[in-house]
Amino acid sequence: MYTNDFKDMPDADAAVVLKAQREVLVQGIGRQMFCPITKKMLDRKSTVLVIPAQGPPVLMDASVWDEQHADAAAAMTERNISFEVYDGRELWS
Repeated sequence: MYTNDFKDMPDADAAVVLKAQREVLVQGIGRQMFCPITKKMLDRKSTVLVIPAQGPPVLMDASVWDEQHADAAAAMTERNISFEVYDGRELWS
């Protein structure tokens, strides 16, 4: 089940939510720098961050997410693990 804690906050201002999500993504990219699958350097506009409720967050190139998101989402949903997805393509569109 996909969740987005920021958007569930009743008084959350859209600009504040967007800024927080962007900052979380950029901080993750600063720590990891390369996609573990494609070995490409991560860029804020083409990176996806998946934050499961259980386990470590995963940063990947958007092309990897596009290929694998359906399987990953189904696996986490099947195990009742909620998760958030920050897609740089949407955050900077």
